[in-house]
Amino acid sequence: MADTLDAQLMRAEQGLLDRRRRLGVSAEVLGQNVRKQLVSPGVLLVAGGLGFVAGDLTKCGAGPKAPASGVFTKALGILTVVRSVLTMVQAAKARAVGRSEADGDQAL
Repeated sequence: MADTLDAQLMRAEQGLLDRRRRLGVSAEVLGQNVRKQLVSPGVLLVAGGLGFVAGDLTKCGAGPKAPASGVFTKALGILTVVRSVLTMVQAAKARAVGRSEADGDQAL
């Protein structure tokens, strides 16, 4: 009976080790995917647009201050352009994935 208990403990320990290994691999893959998403052209465009808007909103210049509605209208225009560009990038990516899948099916 003690042998069975030892065997159960060994299996449980092995299961924990396997789970820790799989968790480490999953965390590494997640980190790689997040890095890829953060450096995608769409995210960089959005970040650049938001930085431009933030810089424009916090500008402390010598010239006359623009009315708040003008700044927000400009920001809305920029965000609209960024959204359009993101939509085009996503559509192009979807077409590219569709083509690569179709090429893979033809190869079989």
